[in-house]
Formats: sequence, structure tokens, C-alpha cells
Amino acid sequence: MMSSAGIQRRSLREAAQRVWALGGLRAFYRGLTIGLIGVFPYSAIDMSTFEALKLGYLRSTSKEEPGVLALLAFGSVSGSVGATSVYPLNLTYARDGWRGFYRGLLPTLAKVVPAVSISYVVYESSKRKLGV
Repeated sequence: MMSSAGIQRRSLREAAQRVWALGGLRAFYRGLTIGLIGVFPYSAIDMSTFEALKLGYLRSTSKEEPGVLALLAFGSVSGSVGATSVYPLNLTYARDGWRGFYRGLLPTLAKVVPAVSISYVVYESSKRKLGV
């Protein structure tokens, strides 16, 4: 396990002890503020994009509810839009400045797209089952 200081550690416990020794409890929360700042706009962009896509789909078709494939597509697009919009905030603040503005975006999208699209399928299916 490699720490941010470039020190090789053998175990999670040893790394945690080192973090504690370097900065106490506060060191474990370093970077949390910017992470939280990024979560709120991401969620707002993601959810509003998803709802806009869903409403547009429902208006353009005669269906009452979108199917699973449509929900997966909406989730993929909305997650991508949210991650693409907010990702530079985290990366710029953390390490690279303007030069590396979108470095590492593709791996982030590889994680976000399936996770968000599946989440929306589960969310919409649960709403239907519960009659909400």
C-alpha cells in the first residue's frame, strides 16, 4: 500500500498508524471538504439530467413508464454528465491544476456509468413496486 507521501506500507493497520502519527484524527479527513463540495453538484446534475431524459422520453412515446434499457441509458448519460461536470473540481484541487483538468476521466466514467444506470433501474423499479 502506497501512502500519499510515497511511503510503502505493509498493511492497512500500519498505514492508519502512520496517518495518525503524522496528523491525528484530522489527517483521516483531509480532502473531505472538497469531496463533499463535489458530491452536491454531481448529485444535482445527475438527478436533474436523469429526470429530464425520462420526461423527454415519456413525452415522445406513448409509454407510461420507461423500460429497463431506457432507464439504463438515462442513468448512463446522466452519470456521465454529472461526473464530467464535477470531476475537474476534484482533480484540479487535489493535484494537477489546469494542465490535468480531465486526466483520469475515462476510468471515472467506467465506474460511474454502470453504477448510476443500475441505481436508477433499481430506484425506478422500487418506486413502481411500492406505488410511489
